[in-house]
Amino acid sequence: MKLTDRKICILGAGTPFMLSLIYAATENKEDLKGSEFCLMDLNPETLPTLAKLGEELAERVNADFKFSFTTDAKEALEGSDFILPSYRVGGREHMLYDIKIPTKHGIAGDETTGPGGTFMAQCTIPTTLEYCEMIKDLCPDAWIISYINPASLVADAVWKKTNLRYIPVCD
Repeated sequence: MKLTDRKICILGAGTPFMLSLIYAATENKEDLKGSEFCLMDLNPETLPTLAKLGEELAERVNADFKFSFTTDAKEALEGSDFILPSYRVGGREHMLYDIKIPTKHGIAGDETTGPGGTFMAQCTIPTTLEYCEMIKDLCPDAWIISYINPASLVADAVWKKTNLRYIPVCD
């Protein structure tokens, strides 16, 4: 299936997943020829550098990709065909809470399981549902291929509250 000339929005493009997503896209460069990757993140400082890295990676393998970036989620989502959420609500600081607090009480866990996963879900689900409302308005037919954790808890919430095309991926 050819996917040429598509808009692919990466929500949370400041995460480590962004470059691996672009790398994966370069492996399918013929099918994605002419596609635009719109990088969206709340941190405006990293976006120009990440877009430049994406351009250089695409150039190295002769992939016909365009890159844009914004801190405005609505702008990024407008007209998107695919959305790749990879954000981490609360950033690295909150990830440490998800690990350290349960460990302090002798309970194993991380951002996907146990109390840490529950903590993360309580932060991530409301944000994800807010994005889903935007998606319903701006690009309701888009496919959402999510790289956010805890994958199963967030997916369950999205499936219960929306009818969007949502696929959770956990590496």
